Amino acid sequence: MTKRKKDTERFYDLMERLEDRVGGKWTLNECCRHMNWPHRGVYFFFEDGETRSGSETALRVVRIGTTTGKNTVLWDRLGSHRSNRGISVFRDHVDKALRNRDGSIRNRDGSIDRDRNRQRVSQYIRNMPFLWVKVFEKDGQKIRDLIERNSIALLS
Repeated sequence: MTKRKKDTERFYDLMERLEDRVGGKWTLNECCRHMNWPHRGVYFFFEDGETRSGSETALRVVRIGTTTGKNTVLWDRLGSHRSNRGISVFRDHVDKALRNRDGSIRNRDGSIDRDRNRQRVSQYIRNMPFLWVKVFEKDGQKIRDLIERNSIALLS
C-alpha cells in the first residue's frame, strides 16, 4: 500500500472519529446561526452519491474550507454557502455543475431566471452532509490554513 493511500485512509479514519464527536454529519438545513458554533474552524462537505475509492457507501469529501479574515466566524462562512444571496466560490462551482447537468432554469421568455437558479444552488448545498472541526485561536489561522491546504492536497 502506498504512503498516500495510507494517509488517505488515516484522514477518513479521523473524519469518522470527528463524525462521532459532533454527533454525525449535519446538513445546513438542520443548522442556524444560534447554534453553539465554534468561533473558528475548518469544514468538510460530502456529497450523496460521491463515494470513496474502494467503497460503495462511504462518502468522500468534495469541499474543504475554513474561516477567513479576523472578523469571520465559522457560521458566517457556512451561512454564505447556505444563503440564496450568499457569495462563495463553492456556490459558483455547484451552480456550474448543476447547469452542466440540468441546464439553467429559464423564464417563459427563455431568459435565465437568476433567482430560481440561486435557490436551486442553495437547496442543493443545504442538503449536503458536512463536518467541522474547531481550531483554537492561538496561531489558529496558520493551523486552519495548514489543515485546509494539506487536506486538499491529500484528497486531490
